[in-house]
Amino acid sequence: MGGKEKEDGPYQLLSEAVAEGLLHVNCQHNLNTFYPGISTKPPTLDPSKVDEAYKETQRQRRLERAIRRQKRVVAGTTDLTNFNNDKRKLEELESRLPKGDIGKTKVRDVDVK
Repeated sequence: MGGKEKEDGPYQLLSEAVAEGLLHVNCQHNLNTFYPGISTKPPTLDPSKVDEAYKETQRQRRLERAIRRQKRVVAGTTDLTNFNNDKRKLEELESRLPKGDIGKTKVRDVDVK
């Protein structure tokens, strides 16, 4: 688990961690430099708030997928009646998408302290 050379200390090399799955697709971790004795530990997060924030991000993702799917339906519709119905469904889906939280789509972006 340690580094390849003695100078690395007890920490795993970043390249090894990436090879083992760190920073995979959709990973929400970020990298920060840690200095022993200088850096401070991040605040402890409330697990129930983290779970609720995760569920909320999943609801938003589900809605975003439905909107993209409906846009494809509208773009491919040739009948005017169906087009109007499909367009109305698209507008209804888009109205359900929260306007103020656009961009806050990761758990780390939501207040979970």
